[in-house]
Amino acid sequence: MPTPLGNYNPDWAFVREEAASRFFYLVRETKGHADIEKLRFESEGWKIKFGQAHFDAIGVDYDFGDNPEQLILPSGAIVPFPAGTRIVSSDAVGEAAQFTTYLPVYSIKAAAGYFGSGHDVELDGWMEVAGRLDDTMFVTQVVGSSMEPRIPDGSFCVFRRIGAGSRQGKVVLAQHREIDDPETGGSFTVKIYDSSKVLDEGEVRGSVTLQPLNPDYAPIVLTDVEDDDLLVIAELVEVLPGVPDDQASIS
Repeated sequence: MPTPLGNYNPDWAFVREEAASRFFYLVRETKGHADIEKLRFESEGWKIKFGQAHFDAIGVDYDFGDNPEQLILPSGAIVPFPAGTRIVSSDAVGEAAQFTTYLPVYSIKAAAGYFGSGHDVELDGWMEVAGRLDDTMFVTQVVGSSMEPRIPDGSFCVFRRIGAGSRQGKVVLAQHREIDDPETGGSFTVKIYDSSKVLDEGEVRGSVTLQPLNPDYAPIVLTDVEDDDLLVIAELVEVLPGVPDDQASIS
């Protein structure tokens, strides 16, 4: 990276994968001291400052210090899986960019219809998203406060169509006829999936709880639910950085 004091090459760049397929892109500089004012050469401190400004601008988690155990952890300064700043129309996104640098944006209702039932639905547009993308992924806006603090009200989130395997403990987009979620205005919701179903004499018994994170909201408990009745459509991949309201529209 060029700077006024010459090129700067950070020591480390790596991707850290956490639970629920959360990817953190980290750049790190290791020094013998964690105080930038006490480094041996003044130019070292300035290059670190230039690097901090550069990586902050492109949404990459950058840090420096002398503690490896701390440096391998996300600093929390940058939201993982950074997104672009606006929704663009389909005409503005070439086929080669679709599912490589851009993901489709659907309303929650449309996403449930398309990924859940295979219905033709209206696409709101495309949003630029960094990371490893594929055609099972999409972006939707989650409204309401039931999943705060992880999903702030109005956040745009990346979801992946859920396949075979356990859903236990995952944040999912689910649909069931008994769900009447005032936040989504329909029979679908975004909650943590918690199943207590067991096989009893050849029959599946028990319940599924769709659990909010916010303690001010009650869980949705579905008893004696059949697999065909509860449609688990997608799992949360990541909450994207905030998209300004004046930019969250097709341009």
